[in-house]
Amino acid sequence: MTIKEILSMNIKNIIDNSGKTQREIAYGLKTPIATISSWYTGDKLPRIDKLDKFANYFNINTSFLFGAVKTSDKLTDAENEIIRELQGISEEEKLKYLEIIRQIKEIKCR
Repeated sequence: MTIKEILSMNIKNIIDNSGKTQREIAYGLKTPIATISSWYTGDKLPRIDKLDKFANYFNINTSFLFGAVKTSDKLTDAENEIIRELQGISEEEKLKYLEIIRQIKEIKCR
């Protein structure tokens, strides 16, 4: 699959699973409905600034739109916040946080 196909598929899936109409999304993004429709069908792709707006509107990471973050379930607000907090820190720091999370889970399972 090409990046364009992945991006188009993810935009379509997000819109379909949002429970919102394209008109509501267009209004929320202050974008013409024809533009939202063209993203939905894959005829056109959003510009970077619009892609960022789209991701923020749905409270998702832009990495998810490109298939870099894979999940079968919609992320919760807390999960999205965790992902945002981890962006921009070193891999070593991420591994430390992961270890802390595992320790907390282990304590809770006792």
